[in-house]
This record gives sequence, structure tokens and C-alpha cells, in this order.
Amino acid sequence: MPPNLVATHIPSHNKTPILPETAAIPGPLFKHQQCRSIAFLVVETYIPSPKTVLLSLSQAAVVSNMQLGHAKLFLFFLSLFTPALSRRIGHKHTHVAERQAPACTPTAGGSPTVDDVPAIESAMAACPSGTIMIPAKSTYHINSELSFAKCSGCTLQVEGTLLVSDDTKAWSGKDAVLNLEDVNDVSIVSKTGKGVIDGNGQAAWDLLNKDKNYSRVKCLLYLTGTTSGVTISGLTMRNPPNVFSSVKQSVTNVTYSNLILTAVSKSDALPKNTDGFDLGGTGIRMDNIKVQNGDDCIAIQNGAEDITVTNIQCTGSHGLSIGSIGKTPGEVDTVKNIHFKNAKMTKYSKAAGIKIYSGGYGTAEVSNVTWENVMVDGTSYAFQVQTCYGSDEKECASQPSTAKLTDIVVKGFSGKTDKDEPVASINCPAKGTCGLSLTEMKVQSATGGEEYQCSNAGTIGVKCAPGASG
Repeated sequence: MPPNLVATHIPSHNKTPILPETAAIPGPLFKHQQCRSIAFLVVETYIPSPKTVLLSLSQAAVVSNMQLGHAKLFLFFLSLFTPALSRRIGHKHTHVAERQAPACTPTAGGSPTVDDVPAIESAMAACPSGTIMIPAKSTYHINSELSFAKCSGCTLQVEGTLLVSDDTKAWSGKDAVLNLEDVNDVSIVSKTGKGVIDGNGQAAWDLLNKDKNYSRVKCLLYLTGTTSGVTISGLTMRNPPNVFSSVKQSVTNVTYSNLILTAVSKSDALPKNTDGFDLGGTGIRMDNIKVQNGDDCIAIQNGAEDITVTNIQCTGSHGLSIGSIGKTPGEVDTVKNIHFKNAKMTKYSKAAGIKIYSGGYGTAEVSNVTWENVMVDGTSYAFQVQTCYGSDEKECASQPSTAKLTDIVVKGFSGKTDKDEPVASINCPAKGTCGLSLTEMKVQSATGGEEYQCSNAGTIGVKCAPGASG
């Protein structure tokens, strides 16, 4: 055999050669001597019956001190010599080891007075496309904003607890606790389902109860800028000082799944404004989520498009909402292509609905929105449309809404409301349009009534009684 060659010979019966014994790739294709040692490789590779055995390039790389990346390049050139080998490049018996993404575990300070954010951000810098591990039974203290700026394609795997500081002064006026701004392909997950992000918001709620001017941190988990390709899965998030998670208008392609969100106060101070999800982005998928909170379960906001929510359970305040929108004078807010399916709504002021400001503000266009298969239990309204949100009746009469509602479908609601009141209140835009249909509605009030109060509605699929407002 000529020098600088690596060969394999696999003894077997009924051997069929798939390469000529002296097949070689010209050395000038490779610049380095370590590559040349395999560039002139003479391979005696056979197909033994009944099982195919191919050259192990990882072993050949070791023999020649060649890096595995060069071995893969060699495999490409080698495949040019024979269709038989070319067909087997992706075969499961080709032993080419893939590089594993790195994993980094930040060192926790072990004390509430030690901010673990620098350690976590350093781990992201060390493993920008790998996994940053928060181990089971560990607690990492989040005393300042955790930025994902150094994370590109990384996974923050939380199997322990991220515990946010309850220092109301330190967090006052901040935008976010976990900030995903201008990042791509980031995952925050718990594979065991035991990972916790604890907003520790009781102190903020108590202070707000005493000082209405206190400015809480706006959001526990914030997606903004050009962020795209985010996955949030398997976690429990609890007690945020304010909103759980917010997705701004420019964000695309977000998945939330298998989540539990709870905001429960231990004092007389209510967990105000603890929306589960404020969504203004495009291409958002949500599935298998439970929310117990003190405001909207989901609030679809201006600019939202192509959002699907399935299999959600909500307990608390204001339901599955479009809005509030149409607040900014001179502007037209838009929401389109939204689908809610399979929801259970318990003890809410409304199970689902639309909130639009009066004509004295801006206006809105809402199109192709569906709520389907929604079970209500103890809600004040099964469905509500408000086109005078934030104003009194006098102002709404003088400056009626010009909003346009198109292809709004409310289908398959069932259950009971909590009072002897109308099961729905539908106040359509007085100077706009009301493309709304209600079908397969099987909702009753606490005393068995089935009244739908409507204004400016026209024919919408149910018998309307006058009286809707708001």
C-alpha cells in the first residue's frame, strides 16, 4: 500500500466490492498534510451478506489524526466514485459522529442577596447555541433583568427554580424580568415539568394596594424587537408582579405549550393586571395551558395575526379577550386570523369577548376571529362585545365607535353563568360594522334564562333583547 493511506478490510463471505481497490481523490483538493493522509485513501469496502458494513469515518479520522469535519468532506468526494456508496451516505449504518450542542450549568450564589443573573448570562455566552441548565432542586435568584442577548439558538432548561427578588424599589419601572429582545430560536423549557419561574409578586401587589402610583415591572417574560422562533414549554410560572408574558407586534413564530400559570394573593391586595398572555405578534401557537390569575387569561392586542389557542383552562377575571384596542387617536388597530378552540372558563367576568374604545379615541378592524367549543362555569357573561370601553354612555352617544367587525364566529358555547342576568351582552359599533354570528349556543343563566342583550347588532344567529351597553 502506498504511504499516507488508510484502509479497511472487512472479512466476509459473498463479498461484493463497491469501490475499485485503487480509487483515490487528488491530494491538491486538501491543503493540509493531515488531510492528504486520507485524501489518497485506498478503500476496500464490501457489502457482506446480509448486512451492510461501511467505513467508520470517525475511526479513520483517528488513525490519520484528521478532524471529523474533514472526514465528512472526504465522504462527499468518495461518494462521487460509486452510486452504491452514494445511496448509503444517509444510511443508519454510516458511523459519523455528530457534534453535540454544549451544556453549561451556571454556579448559583446560594443566597437571596447574591444575584445569579451574571452567572446565567455568562453561561449563555459560553454556550450560545447549547443548553443552560438550571438543575432540579436548585434555586437561582433573579435580582436584575435577565437578558437573552447572548443566546442564539440556546435552550434555558429549568428543572429547579428561578426566584425573582421581591425588592419593589429595584424593579420599579423596569420593562421585564426575563427579556427576549432581538433573539432567534430560543427555548425556555422544563423537560420534567417541575421547573418553576417564580415572580415573587406579593410585595408588589401589597405596595400597589397602598400606593396606586407605584410602577411595577411590566412583565415577567417579555418578547420584543425582532425576536422569532421562541418555545416556552413544560414550566410553572407563578405570582408575577404584573403581566405573565407579553409578545410585542414585531415578534414572530412563538410556541407556548404545557404551562401552568398561577397568581394567588395571600393578603387583601389583589393580583391586579396579571394577564396570562398579552399577544401582539404573528404566528403564535398555544396548547395545553392552565391559567389562574387576576385579569385577562389571554389579551389579543393591536397587530396580532395568525394566533391559535387550543386546550386552555382559565380561572379568574376577564377571559379570552380581543383588546382592549382602538385607544390611540387617529390610528386604526388591527387584529386578524385568531382561533380559540376547546376552552374551559371558570369564574370570569366574561368567558370571551371584544373590547374596543369609543369613537372619541381611535378605531379598530377585527376580522376572522373564532371562539369554538367553550365551556363556561360561573362567569358573568359567556360572551361580551364592548365598543364603548373606557367611556361613559354620554361620551359613547356623542362619539360612537366606527370599528369594523368582520367574520366573527362564536360557536359551541355551553354551561352556566353565575347570576340571573343575560348570558351575553353584545354592543356592536354604532357607526361601524358587526359581522358576527353565534351558533350552537347552549348557555343558561344561574336561574335557567337564555337572554342575549344586543345593540346595533342586526341578525347574528340568536334572538336579541335590547339593553346591551359598554
